[in-house]
Amino acid sequence: MNEILFSIMVIFLFALVFLGIRFFIPWIKEKIGNEKYERVKAEIQTLVYAIQERYGKELTGPERRAIVLEKIKEFLISKNISLTDDQLRELNDAAVFAMKLAQIK
Repeated sequence: MNEILFSIMVIFLFALVFLGIRFFIPWIKEKIGNEKYERVKAEIQTLVYAIQERYGKELTGPERRAIVLEKIKEFLISKNISLTDDQLRELNDAAVFAMKLAQIK
C-alpha cells in the first residue's frame, strides 16, 4: 500500500513540476527577455549539475537547492538581473527535472 501511495505522490509531484514549467517558465522568459533567460537557465543548469556532482548524497535536496539559489543570486547581481525567489526556485526545479530525465535515458 505504501508503494502505491509513494508512486502516486511521485506522479503528482512530476505533474506539478511539469505544469510549473509549462506555464511559469514562459512568463519568466517574457519578463526578463529571452537572452537573459537563456543565460540564467544555463547558469542554473550548470550549478545544479555541479552541486549534484560535488555533494551527491552528502546533502539533502533542500540543502543542495539552497546552495544553488545562493550562487545564482550572486550571478544575477553581477549581471544586474532581478528575479524573485519563487522564480528562481521554479527555474531550479526545471533544471533538476531535466537532470533526472537525462539520467533516466
